[in-house]
Amino acid sequence: MQLRLPAEIATQAEGCLRYPLAGWLSPRDLCQALLEEGGERVTLRCNAQVSRLSRLDHQWQVETDNGKQYRASTLIVANGYQASRLPGLEWLEISGVRGQISYLPAGDWLQLTRPVCYQGYLLPAHKGAHCLGATYDRDELSLNLRGQDHSQNRQALATVMPNLNVPDATGGRAAIRGSSIDHMPVVGPVPDRDFYDNHYADLHKGKRESSYPVAQYQPGLFVNAGHGSRGLVTCPYSAQLIAAQVNNEPLPIEQSMSDLLHPGRFLIRRYKRPE
Repeated sequence: MQLRLPAEIATQAEGCLRYPLAGWLSPRDLCQALLEEGGERVTLRCNAQVSRLSRLDHQWQVETDNGKQYRASTLIVANGYQASRLPGLEWLEISGVRGQISYLPAGDWLQLTRPVCYQGYLLPAHKGAHCLGATYDRDELSLNLRGQDHSQNRQALATVMPNLNVPDATGGRAAIRGSSIDHMPVVGPVPDRDFYDNHYADLHKGKRESSYPVAQYQPGLFVNAGHGSRGLVTCPYSAQLIAAQVNNEPLPIEQSMSDLLHPGRFLIRRYKRPE
């Protein structure tokens, strides 16, 4: 395969592609920086499970399991795989996919300045450790670390860097990705389910698109979820898209791409192919 890109973008050598401008970042540090940039405009509430969403006096009310209530005119559901667990959003086809990363001690065994990406990834040392990842287990929700998953990560690395004397993992972290059934993020306004059911349920009959009314949505309710393994790339774009939709501004992406991300796509597919 001939690579036709400027050398400052990518070069081909030793059976791999090298990206001179490639880099990596710490998700935790990025989130902290964004919170600091937001300043007083952002209030962070942690350690609370949302138990109920309701519409009251033209506002959305969020109730948590610790008895707290919060109200706002615009609500964006961005809680990963648990988006489909909220009342009224069960039809979102988003499921949990467990992933475990392994921490390898930094040392003379590896001097790495750029990330190495394959079926997994290995990052340069940060705070005394290399991050090696990651496993991919659909419908697994346990956050307990597993020795077999550390072994799986090391075995995947050995397939691309077989001469490395890789030390044992000194720790790791397990988390749950939110992945949609079609592997595309779920971004946009939340449909009015009753309206969709009443007006689009016969889509399988092949009627003209012009014969259907314009869709209606839950006022001020949006979802931003299902980003899978690449949320650090897709979430900022998705946030811009939702901001444009909230403020009735021109979309930052093509309409065709916005349609691919639209939450209503799951309902439309059901109507077109009823069981």
